[in-house]
This record gives sequence, structure tokens and C-alpha cells, in this order.
Amino acid sequence: MFELDLVRRQFPELSVVTYLNNAAQSLIPIQSRQALLDTLSHRAMVCEERIRLRQQTELRTRKKIARLLNASWEEIVMVTNTSEGLNIIAQGAALKEGDNIVVPDNEFPANLLPWLHLKETKGVEVRLVPSGGGFVFFDDIKEHVNPRTRLIALSHVGWIDGFRHALQEIGEFCQRRGIIFVVDAIQSVGALKIDVKQSKVSALTAGGYKWMLSPCGTGFLYVDQELLSSITPTYLSYLSISTEPEDFQFQIDLRPDASRFKLGSINDVGIGAMEKSLELILYLGIEQIESYLLHLTDLLAKKLRRRGHRIVSHLDPSHRSSILTFEAKGDAVELYKKLQDHQVIISLRRGGLRVSPHFYNSEEDIARLLEFL
Repeated sequence: MFELDLVRRQFPELSVVTYLNNAAQSLIPIQSRQALLDTLSHRAMVCEERIRLRQQTELRTRKKIARLLNASWEEIVMVTNTSEGLNIIAQGAALKEGDNIVVPDNEFPANLLPWLHLKETKGVEVRLVPSGGGFVFFDDIKEHVNPRTRLIALSHVGWIDGFRHALQEIGEFCQRRGIIFVVDAIQSVGALKIDVKQSKVSALTAGGYKWMLSPCGTGFLYVDQELLSSITPTYLSYLSISTEPEDFQFQIDLRPDASRFKLGSINDVGIGAMEKSLELILYLGIEQIESYLLHLTDLLAKKLRRRGHRIVSHLDPSHRSSILTFEAKGDAVELYKKLQDHQVIISLRRGGLRVSPHFYNSEEDIARLLEFL
């Protein structure tokens, strides 16, 4: 296991704040903040050198994301957020009237609106899998699939309760039936191990400002090589094509990799910081990070139950994640405000208290949360 004291030095805010709200937005390590400043300084360089550095940073970042997912860097394109990644797939997939999409009804709106928009614009049926206020299991999803199902979309980890779907089981099911499997992974990349090849994921996207410790306006989209040619870019830019601007002859020559979905200049400052955050995650090891986070949430769950609080999150090992939500014995809003007053930062979600530690949190942070409950 990594040395926690050394890790925490990268996050100076922890000296005054007990920050347990990474499912909303993470802290950013010192080395990534320095990268922000370093990238800003590139503005003083000549254009050609600035572009070269930007391209190198982008490529290194794509390679680090690919390493984290067990993908190839050619299958990765940088995007601004999860919604952009989902909309690239939604608008680019060859879906037509009569086709249907299956998606749980308890998804965050970012993973509902792109599909509901297809219902309005293309007559695609959207089959919402009812959660009944609880969880959506694989068997529930299968019941809504029929021969006209072309795509299944879901979040790897649920934003309210942290419910983790078994990606491989669903991915293998989709592969056997020729169904596109799209995953919103904003609540898992950087916290949990993901193997897109083993899990047979068709496309996966995530913003970087949560578990990847990166600025807003950063994110990525993974598209499996076999799916790439089936997704038509909705928009094109000079960076979507292989031809250099000086040689452009009014012909569309799409790039052979996922950068065909790229729209103009990226957030180079944010990507510079993202690369350093990914460097830290890869250095610590995603398996070690996942194990540690499950330890922290398990510790919290046990102590909460002993005190009579009801755990909302699913506690089966196959469905647990780095998010734990519970219903407090007392008034949730008052408890939430009390925690804020004492600089213990969590989230209030649909009447439940959501706790989401990252690898820089400690058992002492958990104890301080419990102290004020």
C-alpha cells in the first residue's frame, strides 16, 4: 500500500478540510497545479514550439488513459466532459426509427438526455428500466432487450448510491447480440479498475474533474476500434481529418483513430494538469487505490450500521464502489449543515448523505465524519 502521509502532502487543503466529496468534484494535487502554470507559460513561445508541446502532452495523456483502461491510445480522444462523449456516440451511431435503446431510469440526466433526444428527433424508442427507487440489476436490463435493441447505456457506478454494474457480464451479453454497449464512467475512472477489453465495452466516456483529479473542461472518450468506423462524426474540424491545413483540397479524409471526433483546439492547460494527475494514479496503482477505497467505505458502513443509520448503497462486494450513501437517524439537512460548519465536506442527495473518499483520505477522516454525526 502507498504511503498516505506522502500522498496527502500533494493536497494542502486537507490540513483544514475533511474532504469526502470526490463524487462531486475532487481536489487537485500540487504537481497538477504546477502543470497548469507550466502550460500557461507556453503562450510566450513561438507558435510552432507551442503546438509541438501541446501535441506531445495530449498524446502522453491519451496513452496514460489507455493504460488505465487497457485500451490503445488510438481509441482515445480528449473531450471536454462526459456529455460530449455520450453525444458523440448518440448522434453518430446509425440509429433509426424502430430501433430501441435500453437505459436505467435512475441514471444521471447526462446519460438520459442524449438518448431521449434521439426519441424526439429520430423516433428511436428509449426503454427505461425501472429502478423502483432502488437498484437496476442485469436481469432487469435483459428483460427490456428485444431484437430491435441496438444500444445499452448505463453508468458504471451510480451517482446517488454508488451501485456498481458488472460490466463484463453486460458487455459479453451485448457482444453476443451485436448491441453497442456505452458506459458513463465518470464515477469510477481513477477510483476503480476498468478493463474495457475484458468487459467488451464499445464506448466509455468520463469527465476528469471527479476521480481523475483534473480541472473542469477535461475528459475523454474511448471508442473500441471495431466500432470506430460505425460512428459518424456529427461535427468536423481541421483536426478531424488527416490532411494538413496547408494541403487541404476540399476532401474529407477522416483520421483513422478516435481523434476523428476532435473539435479544434483542446483545453491544453487542463490536459497538462490531467496528465500529471493520471501520472499519480498510475504510480500508486489502480488496484491498490480500489482496494483502499473499498476498505474505507467498508469501515464507514460498519460504524454507521452500529450507530443505527440505514445504508442506502448496495453492500454486496460485486456492486460496491467508492461511494457510500446512508440515511441518517436525525434530520439529514441539519446534519449536512453541521458537517459543513465543521469543514467536513460530503453531499446531500435525495435525502441521503453521500460520502465519497479518495485515496488521499484517511481512517481519521472517516472518524471525524462519525464524530459530528
